[in-house]
Amino acid sequence: MKDYEIHKLIEQQNPEEKERLWQRIKAELDLPDSPPTTPAPVAAKPKVWRRWTAIAAALVCVITLSIVLPLTLGGENERYCDFEHYTTASLEQNLGDYFSSNNKDLLSVDWYDIAEEVKTEYGHMKENKNDIVFFGETILNGETGESLTLYVTDNKTRVDILEDYYNDCNSTKVRDVTVQYKSDRLSSQAVFNYRNNIYYLELDVGNAQERLTEIIESMLP
Repeated sequence: MKDYEIHKLIEQQNPEEKERLWQRIKAELDLPDSPPTTPAPVAAKPKVWRRWTAIAAALVCVITLSIVLPLTLGGENERYCDFEHYTTASLEQNLGDYFSSNNKDLLSVDWYDIAEEVKTEYGHMKENKNDIVFFGETILNGETGESLTLYVTDNKTRVDILEDYYNDCNSTKVRDVTVQYKSDRLSSQAVFNYRNNIYYLELDVGNAQERLTEIIESMLP
C-alpha cells in the first residue's frame, strides 16, 4: 500500500483510534511524536495570470535582445549603435573648421559664408567621449532658404537614427562615387561612402535629386 493511502486510511479513523495507530507506527518506524499534518492545497494560478506572466517574460527577453544584439551585429569591428549606448554634445566649431583643425580627412558642406544658422554636434559612446559615433551639422542657407543636415560616420558604424536612409533607395553616380538617394514631396535624402566614411545628407526640399547631386559634387575634392 502506498504512503498516501496509509495516511488517508489513518485520517479516516476516530481520534482515539487514530492516535493509537500513529503511536504504533511511530514505535515501529521511529517517526516523530506528532503525526504529519495534511498540507493545505496550493491554489493554482489562474490561466490568465500565467498567460500574462509568460507575455511579460517574453517582452523582457525581446527588450534585452534589442539592446544587446545591435552592438554585436556585423562583421569584424562593425557595430550598430542605438540611443541606449551613445549621447550627443555640441561642437563650438563648424564641421569644416573642426575637421581642418583636427587633421581629419572628412568632407563637409561649405555654406558657412552664406549660412543664417549653423548647429553642430557629435555623438559619442556614453562611457567614452573619445569613441565618436557620428558628427552632425544642420545649416540654414541664408540665400536659398534651404536647410541641410549632414551626418558623418566611419564605415564600420551604423546608427539607429540613420537607418532610414537605406530604405527604398535608388542609385546614381557622382563622379566615381555611388550615391543612394530618395525623395518625397517634403524632403530628399542621400547617402554615400567615400574613403572609408559614410555621409548622410537630408535637404528640406522635395524631389531634389539634382540639387543633392550638386551639393555632393561640391563636397568632393
